[in-house]
Amino acid sequence: MINPLEIYWYNSPEQVCRECKVSAMQGSLFEHPGLVSRLKRQGTLMGYVFSGKKNWHLESDESRGYSGGTNELEINFMRTWQWLLISVVVIVVGFAGFVFSQVRALEVKQITNDLYVIYGMGGNVAVLDTMEGTVIVDTMTLKYQGDRIKEEAMALTGKPITLIINTHYHLDHTHGNPAFDAGTRVVSTQRTLHHLKVTDSEYFSGEASELMPNETFVTDKVISMGNKTLKLMYPGRGHTDGDLVVLFEEDRTLHTGDLFFFQHYPNIDLEGGGSVVEWGDTIDRILEIPFLTVIPGHGNITERGNLEQFQKFIRQLASIGKDAAENGISLEETIATDKLTEDAHYEPMKMIIDIGLTREFVLQRAWEEANNAFERRP
Repeated sequence: MINPLEIYWYNSPEQVCRECKVSAMQGSLFEHPGLVSRLKRQGTLMGYVFSGKKNWHLESDESRGYSGGTNELEINFMRTWQWLLISVVVIVVGFAGFVFSQVRALEVKQITNDLYVIYGMGGNVAVLDTMEGTVIVDTMTLKYQGDRIKEEAMALTGKPITLIINTHYHLDHTHGNPAFDAGTRVVSTQRTLHHLKVTDSEYFSGEASELMPNETFVTDKVISMGNKTLKLMYPGRGHTDGDLVVLFEEDRTLHTGDLFFFQHYPNIDLEGGGSVVEWGDTIDRILEIPFLTVIPGHGNITERGNLEQFQKFIRQLASIGKDAAENGISLEETIATDKLTEDAHYEPMKMIIDIGLTREFVLQRAWEEANNAFERRP
């Protein structure tokens, strides 16, 4: 009796089993004991038994140039690739699930009775509850995150979002904007709106264009929201040439946007008007504002003493760049310097993966600015 797991290839003209008149064409797979036995006797059968008990491969087949058979090596090769393919699919699906979980994850921390910060994959978001609605400062990286922020904010305050403030133009602070209702008041500096139009017009096209900043200022702006006062100020160049800070006056809290990265290496957007050289003086003007708590662009909420430490880091970085330019120190030597010491507890920024904001990056940017080795956008 032929093992039921046996599957045979045969090389012959059409064959018919005398017992039950079953036929099969050359090159097909066939499982029939009577026909298999006759083909074996004729010397035209080559086959493979998946149970591992038999493996037919006749010389007469090879001599006739038959190429349709599958030998054990080929079967093992096919199985190996099947497992590899399955493994790749599992890894891809698993990574996609991890990415989605990171994008979806939001962590809320309450600062005062009416003020909250939301952490997630992107810049820190402030949520303020006022008599005239909910205020949002920055909207993270994706429209989907904007939807989640909108949902979370309304759950916290029970009120619709009536005002969005964008601290600067980078996508991890603005790309959630299109999730909000068309006609929502969106405030930024003039330079931020300019950069969005120049660098991000494709994203903010169609319906999304309605969530571009529709109200801008140059130096400062005061917004009254009934029981809350927001003081917006452009303190000067640093991260870009358009960053604003927001003082929640009654809550004595300042949102600095990316003019302050807490315990992380900052992005220095020289092309967007940023400046290591001027950043220290910009922080001087920020420190003149009366506040107790700081919401940085990235990192945990903290207090003004840590903003002062960040200023020391920036000034040391600027000094290293200046020294390199004055003494002809190469970029490679600058990156390898041990003179940068104010970054003792700093970590590279990550958004699921490393995005390149490292010690080497900030030293390179300081060298490039000091040596005018970059091109600033108009």
